[in-house]
This record gives sequence, C-alpha cells and structure tokens, in this order.
Amino acid sequence: MFDTFISYRRAGGSNIAARVYDFLKLKGLNPFYDMTGLEAGRFDEQLKMRLIQAENFILILSPEALNRCSSDDDWVRMEITTAIDYNLNIIVLQDDEFIYPSKLPDPIQTIPMYQAVTYNMASLSSRLETLTGLLKYPKDTFTSFSSGSTSEKITFSGKYISQYEDSDRGRIIVRKAPAVLHRFCNRVWGKTWFGTRQVWKISGRIYGKKRLAGIYRAKGYLDDGFGTFYLELKGNGTLEGYWSGYDNENNSITTGRYVFKKQDTAYKVRFAKVSDFPSITRIADNQLGKNYITEEFLKEILNEDDSTFCLVAYNAKNSKIAGFCISKQVSYSELKTIAHDKDINELKFENNIGIIKTVAVEEHSKNLGLGSMLVGESLTTMEKQGVKSFASPAWKHAGIINIASILEKCGFENVIEIPNYWYESSIKEGFNCPQCGNPCHCSCVIYLKI
Repeated sequence: MFDTFISYRRAGGSNIAARVYDFLKLKGLNPFYDMTGLEAGRFDEQLKMRLIQAENFILILSPEALNRCSSDDDWVRMEITTAIDYNLNIIVLQDDEFIYPSKLPDPIQTIPMYQAVTYNMASLSSRLETLTGLLKYPKDTFTSFSSGSTSEKITFSGKYISQYEDSDRGRIIVRKAPAVLHRFCNRVWGKTWFGTRQVWKISGRIYGKKRLAGIYRAKGYLDDGFGTFYLELKGNGTLEGYWSGYDNENNSITTGRYVFKKQDTAYKVRFAKVSDFPSITRIADNQLGKNYITEEFLKEILNEDDSTFCLVAYNAKNSKIAGFCISKQVSYSELKTIAHDKDINELKFENNIGIIKTVAVEEHSKNLGLGSMLVGESLTTMEKQGVKSFASPAWKHAGIINIASILEKCGFENVIEIPNYWYESSIKEGFNCPQCGNPCHCSCVIYLKI
C-alpha cells in the first residue's frame, strides 16, 4: 500500500522526486515513485490505481512543469486531475523559480489555491521537513474495543456490530455489518449481513470459556464465499480476532481482522424537538463543518409537513443526543437537481423518492451502530408514508465515504460520483468543510435503493 503519490515532470523534476522519495521513506511513509513502484503490465492503469490508493499527493513544480498541461493526454495534467477528483491531500512543492503559465486548463485551475512549500537546492532538506508536517499519515481505521473487564458473565449471544477488514480495488478497508449470535452450551451460531443481498451464516464452538472458533459461509446461491474465524473475548462482551476465507469476487484467499462489538441497548431513536437543536448543530459543526447545519434550517424542517423530518439518537440513561439523521421526500426532478443533472434516466422511480440527506454521530459515540439505527428508522418512517425508492448523497474525501457501510448495509448501491460537489455552496453559504476548510473540494457519491 502506497500512502503518498509523488507527481513530477521528468525534465527538471526527476532529481527532486528522488530526494523526496528517499526522505519520506526515512520518515516511515511508503511513497509511490514511478521509478521504483511500477510493476509489469499497463503503467497507465497502475498509475491511476496508485493515485486512488494514496492519501497524499505531492506535486513537484519545477520550472516549466505545467507548460505542457494544455494537452489532454499530458500525464502530469491527468495525475493532478485524478488527485483533485478523488480528494487527495494535495501539497505543492514549488521551486523558487517556478512561474505559473498565463492560463491553466479548467480541470487543474485550482492548483494555485493549494498549500505550497517553496524550495531551492540549498534549502531543500529543511523545506522537506516542513512538507512532512502537511502530510496525512496513514491511520489504523480499525477501532479496538479491548478495554474493560473479562470477569463479567458472558453469554456470547445477542446483537452485535461486526467490523472486518476487506479488500477494495487493491486497498485494505474496514467494513461494518450487523450480526446476531445465539448460544446453546458450547455451540454458537448466527448470521451477519451486508445489505440485503449478502448474508453469511456463522457456526462455531466455545473453547476454554474465552475463545470462539468456527466457520462462515455465504447464504445466497450466487455467492459461494466461505471461510474460518477465530475470536477471543476481550471485555464488555466484545470479541476480537481474525477471519480467513475464499473471496469469490476477487477469486482469492483473504485474511483480515475481525471484531464483534455488543450493540449498546441504552440508545434509542425519536423525532427531534426544538430543545435538541443546540446538540444537533454542535455535532454537525464538528462532523460536517461549521455552519453546515444551522438552527434556522432545523426550525424550517419542523415547520414543514411530515415528508421532511429529523430523527435523533439519544442515550436513554442521560437523554444526551449522540447523533441525528435528516430525511425528506423529493420528486424525480428534485433528485436530478441533487445529482447535478447527472444521467439517471435509466432508473425507474415510483411516486416520491425518500432522501437520506444528512447523517452524523458524535465522535465518542461512533462504532455503536447509531448511524445504522438512524438510517434504518428513517427508511421505516418513509416506507410507512408509502415511499418505495430512496437515495442519499454521501460525502467523500481522500477516497473515504464515511457512511458507505451504513448505506450498503441498508441495501443502497453506489451509482454516481460528482467531484467538487459542495464547492460553490460552501462559498455561497460560508460553511467550513472539516477536511478542506472553505471552499470544499469533497466529492459526493449518490447512493440509490430501488
């Protein structure tokens, strides 16, 4: 896995690229440098894959580096465009003598707006130290639940939120899926599911009171995936371990970490009230960006009919709000507007379409299944109102869609991606993206459930 992509013009930039590569390796990163990172096969496909995988994109602007970018097939231009489209963390390493061309092509016009670190050969080493401070270091996105005592009585049965490492386009990601386990003596069985079409049966045996091992297999006749798992009791009803099995989509044997976290039954879902507005806006400011959701906007929702509503997840023990979900019904023409008039004519909708507009959960309450609870209750509410088709615009940054697993568990499918979706509205409305600031360069992925 490469975490940083180095883009440069060979004429004038190859020596600098090599210096950057060596420097980042010493810092513990794994940068992609085309002189060392390409394998046998089509280099164009490899370059795009390495770009999509990376979190950081270092653009070396040696003198005249962008002068040939007017050509559609210029590789530096294509690398920059891909980095912008996929919301990579872009840092410009700019030679003191570099001058931008008088006009840049539309796809890369925003490059002068990105943070730049200037250098000359005498100052390069110190400037590279500055550059590393702007990088996003790889994060272990797998949440550990190993705290707590193991002395409590454990039943191994109940509702869980499972987390498992999976492979997506050559990149290791973490997915979440609900699970249900049952126990009789030393036998445990149950199921876990991802969306409506992927269900796996689980069967295992308890060893030594603290360990569970067994097999899983896909339930659907189109999916012949199967494998084994090993889990160990860590505390608070949490099981941690590994799975290994055959992935029929990738035609390979895959192994990854596996966690079963007991679902917290202390949280419940209800319709929002005026007294909830300060909590909702605080969560929205922290998770979605300052002023993205305002109290004025929430008041408008309460004043509308039942087709627009806001649900909140709250702790029944102390009544504190931990998350919210805003939903509404729209017409097909309104959906086209939400999708920026992208072509979705081939999809057939009946009557109104239910939109999961915004979902957010406060930081310390994540990984408790609250997002899934909120989306599930919102879908159920709209289904009772006669809605049969649903859509959701999902925020994407640096290749990550935070609510992807929640939507996919509920049967949504990824249909359209729209780069720079909130760019104009962030400028107009003045909200600050927690990732980009203002303006926002994040993409939007439209999910549909028909």
